[in-house]
Parts: sequence; C-alpha cells; structure tokens
Amino acid sequence: MADFTQRGSIKGGSDVPDDQMPLYVTRPAKLFEGWLTKKGSIIPSWKKRFFILRRGYLNYYKGEVEDMEVGEEGGLKGQALFGASVEYPDESSNRFRIRSREYTLDLRTEDGNATAAGLWVRMLRQEIDACNLDFIASGKSSPEVSEFIAKAREANESAMVMLSTPMTFTKYFQNLMGSTVSHPKLINVHVGSMTIEWRDPDDASASPKHIAVADIESIVVDPDLPPIFEVEPGSPEAECCFTLTAKGRDLHLQAEDKAVRDQWIAAMECILKWGKVTAARETANRPKVAASTTRLKSILQAQHSR
Repeated sequence: MADFTQRGSIKGGSDVPDDQMPLYVTRPAKLFEGWLTKKGSIIPSWKKRFFILRRGYLNYYKGEVEDMEVGEEGGLKGQALFGASVEYPDESSNRFRIRSREYTLDLRTEDGNATAAGLWVRMLRQEIDACNLDFIASGKSSPEVSEFIAKAREANESAMVMLSTPMTFTKYFQNLMGSTVSHPKLINVHVGSMTIEWRDPDDASASPKHIAVADIESIVVDPDLPPIFEVEPGSPEAECCFTLTAKGRDLHLQAEDKAVRDQWIAAMECILKWGKVTAARETANRPKVAASTTRLKSILQAQHSR
C-alpha cells in the first residue's frame, strides 16, 4: 500500500530534511519558477516580477537574480503558503489569486497564457496541500488547518458519490503478443474496500479486477501520456485519455469526452487528498497513543508491585 504520509514530490524539489527547513530567506531549492505580472497591494498597477515556488513559500524578484539579500533593491520578497488558497474560477483565464488571512496576491501570466496559469495553479495547490498536511502530521492545530480538513472531507464525500457509480471507459492494455488491445469496461470505486474495480459490461456475473486506491501514485494526462494510447498529443482523442500509475500495475483509460475525464480525475484527486489527510492525522495521534500506552503500563506495574 502506498504511504499516504509521504510528501508529494515535484521534479527538481528540495532535498533539505523537514526538520532542518528554516525560513524562506535561506532559499530552499526551487520547485517551479517563471515570470508573472503582480497587481500592487497599495497602488493597483501591474508589475512584472520573477516568481520562484519553493518548499512552503512563493518568492518574487524584480529580475532573475538570487544573490541578493532581503531588503536590497530588487531583492527577495515572498509569502508563506501555509493556510493559503488559490482562486482560479475560469480555466480559460490567465489570471488567478492567492489568498490567506494575512495577504492577497493577484497574479496573471504574460500574453494571456491560460495554459501557463493553469500549471502555476496546479503547482501552487500541490505545495499548499503539502504544507497543510505537514502541519496536520505535526499534531498542531489552527483555523486554517481546520478549514482545510473540513473542505477535504466535504470534497471526498461528494467525490465518493460520483466514483461509486459505474461508468464506461475504454481500457487499453498490451496482450501477450505485445499488441495494443482496447475494450470497454465498467469502472467504479468500491467504497468498502477502497479499490478501483473494472469489469466487462456484458458479463455482470464475472468477478471484477481491482487495484487499491492507496496504491495510486500519479495520474498522467496529455502531453505525458504513454505510447500505448497511440494518439497524437494535443488531439481531441488525447484529451480524453489518462493513466493511473500504481504499484505493480498501470490503468490506461479513455473517457467518452474530455469533460467526463476531467470530472473523474478531479473526483479521484479528492479521495486521494482525503487519504493523505487521514494518514497525517493518524501520524499526529501516534505519539499520543504511545504516551497513553506507556502511562497505562506504569499504572499497572505500580498496582502489581503493591
């Protein structure tokens, strides 16, 4: 089973241990970077800045320079991502907003590039989730974390309603001859066992095959689809395909259209996030359980010695 407590990794991420992670001034390794235009908080004009996403922080500069100290002209500024949220209501827009209790950042990509904005939003949300999960696992509490847990629980419950209903997908696989084969399959998430099941739609009596939800390691979409789909990147067919990579098995699926695919993936990401939240809360409770057990043993030993 996958370890839901493991922090999600991004290529190029920091190798600094969590217990040695200081404030952002020490500049842990980059996760993502690029030019964005930022709206001023006092004077509402738009200014171009170079942004760098790091572990727990979003830093920005006047230029692509990193050897400046805080307070120098053109030097480092930034905001902590813990407890923040990213507002991106229109996926065709190049604008998005990062909001927390302490600050609001209005940002946009250059040249109306909605694709770049969507990528920034995805990377920011992934890092914000990781920050919140780290905080939960530490056993601490805050209004931001309570709100994060409540939203994750609500999203998980809605997602399970959708995913537990069987839907027809085309499943791709390679036969023993190495040729690509595709067949329609009914696919759903079994709530009791928390497994993804698939079966032949014409044979209801057959036992379904399955993989554990906790074993899902990533969800791959265009343009990183594996060659088994035999589709042109960027084509309408590619936008309907996705791969669930798991330990020991990959599940290559094609939905009837892009909207169905995106809805199904979004629901799957919700239940994966809730799995991580649950695991983080269990991690936070383990020291308390150990302490309670130790205390109980001491009481019993004291009673026995009397």
